[in-house]
Amino acid sequence: MIPMQIVEYDQADPLGVLELNLLSLGYPLTQQKMAQIRQLDRRAFPFLALYAIVDGVVAGQVGVDRLPVVTLDGPDEVGGVWAVCTHPAFSHKGIANRLLAEAHSRLRDAGLKYSTLGTARHRGAYPLYRQLGYEPVHHASNIFTSTRHYCLQAVCEQSAPG
Repeated sequence: MIPMQIVEYDQADPLGVLELNLLSLGYPLTQQKMAQIRQLDRRAFPFLALYAIVDGVVAGQVGVDRLPVVTLDGPDEVGGVWAVCTHPAFSHKGIANRLLAEAHSRLRDAGLKYSTLGTARHRGAYPLYRQLGYEPVHHASNIFTSTRHYCLQAVCEQSAPG
């Protein structure tokens, strides 16, 4: 198991977060964007996201939200994870698995029973999500591409650190 420290967004190097997101997701997640999320998005947890730090490098990320839903029993909330990624230099070392386990632990501590995420089957992490207990609950085709995006859901109690 690779030695790493898990920190919240405010403890992570913002330039490292930017580099990770550009390399892994092609998205410039800047300090300004995170400040905007914190200010405007009521769904975000106060810590916004969790980061794996390996030898001073921001090596992985999992964003964490609280999402409103309506069930047959009425309004409720579920957890949501977003922007799950690993720095290419640290892929296949269990970083995403450990970050998701920490995210699931925090969702459980917040009283949330389920975690959701959106992904596509062709994404490299799709098998990891299934291994962690995420199940497809919905798929939608984008009319502009042939890619199918899947909403996955897992029971937080079934999450196990890897």
